[in-house]
Amino acid sequence: MIPALEEVDLAGFWGRFGEAAPPFLRLGLRSSVWALTWLPVPLMATPRPFPRLSPDERESFLQKAHRSRSYVLRQLVTTLKVTACFACMEDPRCRSV
Repeated sequence: MIPALEEVDLAGFWGRFGEAAPPFLRLGLRSSVWALTWLPVPLMATPRPFPRLSPDERESFLQKAHRSRSYVLRQLVTTLKVTACFACMEDPRCRSV
């Protein structure tokens, strides 16, 4: 069974990613995370950043961002999805499926 993202060693992944990824990729990913952390404030008219949203609000925000007319916003979500896949696929439980 594929583990949930919460079950994956994210701290270890980020440490290895930080050591192995080129600086431009690290900068791009940090920028994507920063933008998606704070974009719920204007897009959803909430005073809370992404980590403070409920799971349902997070899902709603990500769906709204992914369906946006803005190419940049859609790419931010796609970048995070791909990175989450990298983190998950590093887990032996994912690779064994």
